[in-house]
Amino acid sequence: FDEIELIALNELNQIVVKARAAGITEFKVSSRLLQPMDLDIRIVMTWDADMTDIDLWVTEPTEEKAFYSHNRTSIGGMVSKDFTDGYGPEEYLIHKAKHGVYKIEADYYGSHSNRMIGPVTVQVDVFTDWGRPNEKKKSLTLRLVESKEVVTIGEIEF
Repeated sequence: FDEIELIALNELNQIVVKARAAGITEFKVSSRLLQPMDLDIRIVMTWDADMTDIDLWVTEPTEEKAFYSHNRTSIGGMVSKDFTDGYGPEEYLIHKAKHGVYKIEADYYGSHSNRMIGPVTVQVDVFTDWGRPNEKKKSLTLRLVESKEVVTIGEIEF
């Protein structure tokens, strides 16, 4: 999927940061790719059904909604490319978050599978202080039953 490498690069850099903290100094990765990011908030959504389109929506404290067709917000939030045929992931990032509540929603657009699938499980990992020594992670899981359904996954107060 186009641009999935950007999400993978965030993950790779986080592994390198943790490996360095554990004393590992040699990596078989081009140094051009090693640019660890530190973010106030990082939200990553995946799901367990192939050929399924679920969109990550994040409503910021300013009431501006970040999603696939409005993927950059005035306070600096960014949503990754819309993945419509796989298991995700979709990602929201903000380097310098405004204080307030960030609402996390999933828009279950539907499945492109030609066979019937049951409910789809959505997993959302919410990171605060991503890439920093005080990083925290919380995982949220929810079952989506009906396509064309928008559900609130959770909220984060920053």
